[in-house]
Amino acid sequence: LTSTGKRKRVAEDTVLERNSIGILQEMSANRTVEVSHNSRSSYTSSQTRFLQWLHITYPGMVTEDFRRRLDMATTVLPSGQTVDMPTSESLKSALRDLAWNDEGEAADPEKANHRVVPMHFEQFTAAHFLQWIESLKAENQEIHFSTASNHRSALNCLYRDFGQTIPAEMKNEIGEAFKNLRKNNNNTAPAVPREVRSSNKVPLPFSLYTLLSEKMLI
Repeated sequence: LTSTGKRKRVAEDTVLERNSIGILQEMSANRTVEVSHNSRSSYTSSQTRFLQWLHITYPGMVTEDFRRRLDMATTVLPSGQTVDMPTSESLKSALRDLAWNDEGEAADPEKANHRVVPMHFEQFTAAHFLQWIESLKAENQEIHFSTASNHRSALNCLYRDFGQTIPAEMKNEIGEAFKNLRKNNNNTAPAVPREVRSSNKVPLPFSLYTLLSEKMLI
């Protein structure tokens, strides 16, 4: 190649490299947004289920200010008992509207003239949370560590959304219980064949694959 041709090839390689980096960065950003959105949706569903259980099992633990913002529906429990249960829709709406922002204010100030929290965090203990996890095991016969771990993350998110900090002792108690749950899961879970395992990774677009292949062949 002539010096002019070499400079042109270098310029083309630079553009190709920048395009590749740009595409990869965009994929990474999209994946981060998607994971964040999916996590938030999963956490809200867990929090909703947890607060419904708390309303039935420890009604005094749910604050009156929060309860007044909920719609109730008559529900028949597996035991056959008929109760008034907060609807999932009203719980999700209240959690979204009343979650505090960085300044400690509700996301929707028109629905709350002061700080409203869903439960009496100061009265809540690790024993309460682990009791709820046990109730889920009773419903489903078993609960996998990954599922329980998601519920623990949702609890952390609930505390964070309302400006609370989980006490270190409580965090340690839950952590120890989860170590045992992981150990039990490892001892009982059947091995998953490699070919059916899923990485849940976002696949590489064919256009980017082609672009990178062309660069490597030059």
